[in-house]
Parts: sequence; C-alpha cells; structure tokens
Amino acid sequence: MAHADNCARELTLSAARDGLVDLRVSAPCEPFARVDIAYGPFIVTEETSGTGTVDLRLPRIAVLPSAAAQISGTVLFASLPETGERAADYIALVWPGTVELSLSLPEGVGSQPLSLGFPLGAEARRAEVVILRLDDEAPAFVDIAVSSAVCSEAPINAALLISDRDARLPVVLPLQSCEGSDGFVRLTLPPPPA
Repeated sequence: MAHADNCARELTLSAARDGLVDLRVSAPCEPFARVDIAYGPFIVTEETSGTGTVDLRLPRIAVLPSAAAQISGTVLFASLPETGERAADYIALVWPGTVELSLSLPEGVGSQPLSLGFPLGAEARRAEVVILRLDDEAPAFVDIAVSSAVCSEAPINAALLISDRDARLPVVLPLQSCEGSDGFVRLTLPPPPA
C-alpha cells in the first residue's frame, strides 16, 4: 500500500510561451479519477491518467491568474506567478456532455484547437480553444460529429468565450438537418454582440 506522503494531491500553474499557461493536477494514488477544473471562465471535466495526472494548456487570463480543481471531494487551489507576459487572445466554445464538437476558423487563422475535457457522461464539461494572433478576425465554425444519438440530444446548449469579454455568450446549436444521417454538420457561430 502506498505511503500517505506519496499520495498528496497538488495543483500547479506555470507560465508557458506565447501567452499560455500549463495547468497540472497530480494525484498519484488516484488513476482514472474525475477532476473538475475551474480556471477563469473555463470549467471543464477531466480524468486523471494511469499515473494520476492531468496536464492542460490554457490561455493566460490576466485578470484572474488562479485555478481550482476538485478531485474525490477535495478542492485544490493554485495561483500563477506574475511574469509580465501578455495574455493570449482566444476564442473558445464550451459545452456539456459527450457530444463531439470541434471549433475551427478559416484556414490560416488562429492555432490548432486546444481540446479540453473528457466525456465522462451528461454532466461532463468540455471546451475547445483557438489562440488568435493580433490581426485575426474571422467567423468561427463548429463541426459536430452527427449520429442518431447526437440528434436526440439536440439542441445543444453551448457558450462562446472571447478573450476581451467578461461573460459567456450563450449559443444554441439546433441540428435540425442531422436526423437520420451520419457524418459532420458545420454551423457558423454567431458574431458576438457589439
């Protein structure tokens, strides 16, 4: 049996390049355990690896440089040391459940999406984040893997997060055209209100 000292849980935040942050949850005696993570407007559900860790890369949020993680009834907290580095601009889509969504922008705009969250059931919370360059400005799309199970969950209530906004912008994904088909549906996300 593992010694209690070797089972200590820990949450850490460290600065990464390009205005990003590395978040790590370590719970060495709790492999494949649910972890609920809150970092600014991002609230996601993850599962620890076989070695009891979760590693995420997130955009740096200057106004709230701290995070919390709940695992097995224990809440962990961490703060990001001040570096003076500029926070990344981003656009993100967050949604609940097991439906597979993919956030994308036109070719040449933004980074490859950062996928956050593990599909642990209807109450799981997931997100996709695209990091933007200063001059990026283009419509965002969401691609949805379609199946009869996905259609039965429609509409999907999601939220759009944008780096220069303080609130989640509600987005309803109706999927009226997906009945009886498999494949992908691409929806254009509405522009944020001025």
